Order: sequence, then C-alpha cells, then structure tokens
Amino acid sequence: MRRACGGLQFFCQSAAAQRPMSGRREVKEKHHAHAQHEYRIDRVVFLGTASATPVPGKRNMSSLCVAGNNGSVIMVDCGEGTQHQLKVSTALKASKVDMILITHLHGDHCFGLFGLIYSLADARGAAHAEERPACDGAPAGHPLILVGPVGLRAMVEQVLAASGGWGDAFHIRFIEISQGKHDARETVDLTDAILLQG
Repeated sequence: MRRACGGLQFFCQSAAAQRPMSGRREVKEKHHAHAQHEYRIDRVVFLGTASATPVPGKRNMSSLCVAGNNGSVIMVDCGEGTQHQLKVSTALKASKVDMILITHLHGDHCFGLFGLIYSLADARGAAHAEERPACDGAPAGHPLILVGPVGLRAMVEQVLAASGGWGDAFHIRFIEISQGKHDARETVDLTDAILLQG
C-alpha cells in the first residue's frame, strides 16, 4: 500500500498506448487510451479518527474512504462501528465499497469488518446483481477485495464461519501482504485490482 502526501494517482496504459506515436491522430489515440485507464481520487471521507477507544458522538474508530472517479470506493481500515458511520454519511454509498485495505490486524483497525461485510451484502445485492452476471460459478456481482497482512483471510473466514456462515451475496477476494514485504516497505501495486472494479 502506498502512502503519499499531496495528490495520489493510479494509472495503467494499454499496449496500444505504449506504442511510439508520431502523428496527431496517434497522439489523440494515446491520450484517449490513457484517460480510459486513469484512476483519480474524487474525495476522501474520514469515518473515524479515534485510537483504541471511540469517543461517542465525536470520533469513531479508525476508518476512511477514498472515492474515485470511476464510482468505486476504497476503504482504509475498518474499526468497530464503521458500518454505522458509513450509513449516516451523505457523501458515500455502502454499495460502492469495492476494496478494503487493512493496515494491520489490531482490533481498532479491523473489528468492524464482520458487520460491514453483512451490511455490504444487503447494500450491494440490490445495486449490483443486475449489472454484472455470475461467471465461472462465482456469485453475481463483482468481488469485494480485502487487502491486508497475512492472517486477514483466516480471521475473516473463521469469524464468518463461526457466526453462521457466509452466503453467496458476493465473492470475497483476499490479497495478503507478507511480513517480508511489509518489513522491506515494498510497494504493493493494486492498480489492476482497482481498475477492474470500475
């Protein structure tokens, strides 16, 4: 996960856009191909900025959302009570949350995941079921992508299994980042995952 001060921009160039360009028409095609694959941040919404203990009525547990120009929403951390903050937000829709990035597995950064996943199933079920048909036996709609340290998948699957199982409202795709990559401060490129969701 990359953190940056100032503007943050993801982009992907298609093979056609990477060819050498010589004429005016080709330059126009290159610009068009680049624009089709560019992801820009539209807004950042803080859902919680508290630490290990929430401040009722003032500060929720750690969570923020990044809304992009492609309509998708990427959440960073999901502390307890995040689904409540998301529901009262006038700037975001739960059905648009496509990806959740968990910085680490301390409870104040991830205990809100379980309730939020069930809320997203309700919100996304109606919003996305008709947009994207099921393929390869996967549930209808696009997957929710959960990105975080190794152990995230086991934690989520165990809690969902212990609490009655997980239906087929949508597929959950996990991207786990090894401790070695974390320690080395390696960049994890999520560009393709972001662009596929839009």
